Amino acid sequence: MISSIGYADLFKAHKANGAQATIALQEVEDSSRFGVVELNDNDRILRFVEKPKPEEVPSKLINAGVYVLDHSIVDLIEAEKKTSMERDIFPVLADKGRLYGKKFDGMWIDIGTPSDYIMANSAMLEIVAKEKPLLGKGVKISSGAKLISPIALGNGVTVERDACVGPNAAIGDYATIRSGTKIENAVIFPKAWIDSSSLVKNAIVGESAVLGRWVKVEDGCIVGDNVIINDDVTLSQVKVCPSKEVEASTIQPKNGYVNLY
Repeated sequence: MISSIGYADLFKAHKANGAQATIALQEVEDSSRFGVVELNDNDRILRFVEKPKPEEVPSKLINAGVYVLDHSIVDLIEAEKKTSMERDIFPVLADKGRLYGKKFDGMWIDIGTPSDYIMANSAMLEIVAKEKPLLGKGVKISSGAKLISPIALGNGVTVERDACVGPNAAIGDYATIRSGTKIENAVIFPKAWIDSSSLVKNAIVGESAVLGRWVKVEDGCIVGDNVIINDDVTLSQVKVCPSKEVEASTIQPKNGYVNLY
């Protein structure tokens, strides 16, 4: 989660209400993916429901993932029993009138899905690298390579001739982008090697992964660490587990993911 939630404001509200727990709240359009609250006019949470069915959501206010908790919360946790704050603690506190919420506006991005993660990357790049590329030490940019902001390149990154990086691309330390390759709206982790004339778009490539020539990795793909993708392979809507070698293309319709183990 990436947000502009004010921790000091949350703590102040917690103390003012004499709450046992206070949750930062954010309004979202689809609240069924999260813990959802029903809030009264005094910011007391009347009901807390974890991931309700779409037709049963009590509001669009969700648990934004930041809490202030009184030390007495420990007394509600049974020894040697797996306990969920969202399913076991917060509903009980709501029933007792001891759970409060504090609404926040501004930036809030969940990173629980690949698309959310890529969206968060783009949002952060807009903040830190909108005007010009953010370049680490020892970056090597060949003649004819193109950088389109916002982008961030870590230490020792190599971008060869006629390659294009950006917009909305973050490249980890010592990654190599070879000639003619295009990286757009993507996160490339350290020491990845992406060979010539390939495309990574709307995707995540793990540490030390190796992508061959004329490879396409698109549409929310996640390529795990130390993966090898052979030449001429196209992947779409695919999750590749670490250390796997991919020899053939896999294109999944946009209603779900294929997992390659």
